[in-house]
This record gives sequence, C-alpha cells and structure tokens, in this order.
Amino acid sequence: MRKLILIFLLISPWTGFSEYRVWTDKKGNCIEAELLSTNPAQVSVRDKEGKIFKFHPSKLSKADQNYLKTAFPPELDISFSKVQDRENNGYSYGNISMSGSVVIKAKRPTQYSKTMTCILIIIGEYQRTNTPIILDKVEKTFDFKTSQEFSLQGNTFRMTDDNYSNNWGSEYKGFLAVVLDADKKVIELKSSRKEYEAEYEKIIKLNLGTHCNKDFTPQESTRSF
Repeated sequence: MRKLILIFLLISPWTGFSEYRVWTDKKGNCIEAELLSTNPAQVSVRDKEGKIFKFHPSKLSKADQNYLKTAFPPELDISFSKVQDRENNGYSYGNISMSGSVVIKAKRPTQYSKTMTCILIIIGEYQRTNTPIILDKVEKTFDFKTSQEFSLQGNTFRMTDDNYSNNWGSEYKGFLAVVLDADKKVIELKSSRKEYEAEYEKIIKLNLGTHCNKDFTPQESTRSF
C-alpha cells in the first residue's frame, strides 16, 4: 500500500483516541491513520508510527471529504436572552410573564452535517418550599447544512409573585442550555449557575412542571404552579 506523499512531523504519542482508517487521495495513494483535527484549510492525521501528516481536504477522495463533514462536532457559542413582563393587578402581588430563547452559532465555519439537539430549560424556585421547579422546557433538532446559526424560542409562561397569601407562586432562578450530538453526547452547554452545569444530566431528564429536591431529583408528589 503506497503512502500519500505528504510533509509529516514526528511527535510524542498522542493520548487521545480515534479510529484508524484508510485515507485515500484523488490519485489513489493511501495511508492508514487516525484523524486528529480538521478545518476547511487543513486535515491532520497520525499513523501508527507516530507520524503526523497535514494536507488540504481537497486532495482527498470524495468519500474521505464526506467523512470529514461529520468527523468532529463544531465548537459552539450559545447566547441566552429572556423577555419578562410584570402585570401588576393593584394588589400586593401580580403575574409575571416570561419566555427565554437561545441562539447557537458555530465559532468558525464548519462542514459538520450531522443532526444536533438543543434542549433549553428554565429553572425556577417554588416559593412555598424554596425548591427547584421546571418552568419551561423545549427541545429541537437542527444542523448547520444551510446556516451556521440556529435559534430556539421557549414557551411563554406565567409566574405568580406572591409573598402575602396562600397562592404560592414561583420565581425565575436561571437557565440551562445543552447541545447534544446524534449519539446524545454533549457538544456544548451553558447555564446561569455552576450547579446547573454540575447536575445537567439530571436536569435534562426532568419534565415541564416537575418539582425537584435541591439536588434535582424529582419530588414524590408535584404541584402545579
């Protein structure tokens, strides 16, 4: 098997893991190597002897170019915004309407074509018990085939700001946004609190309206808000 005629560099053994596969250029030359990194201008692979080869994607076969489009998820930037409207009814409390949204962008141009999933969760605190409650949860799949940006709009929900009656309401505390790949592995996440990131695996499994313990395990009984 002939190797691609490429400039290579010796390095110490790489500690990561990637599958070894046969790469073929347009002339039919081949090399067995693992993929280290890829971008629109350069592909880096490492053979079993520890040599790194760098080359332009356009030099590869069509099959290899298609493989690169789904090899690595892109680095993402997640931005969150909320709209909140207080409706005072003339008493000592009122209703607060709110909705949240996220915009997800690829930090640099990407050819990644696999489907991803964005989950946006709005977390509140139930005033009667001072424990978490899921105020909103939306989930949607997307990809970057036609655009390098995706936006997800949450639902509008209402919270009761009531400290003086038995009509217990809830208070907004923060958000958690998670992007998963097709294998349900986390590509990127962002939240307003570090504890949400630490407990994200529990939080994304919770349903809308779920009352939780402070460690985000569901309470045995729930109440509407």
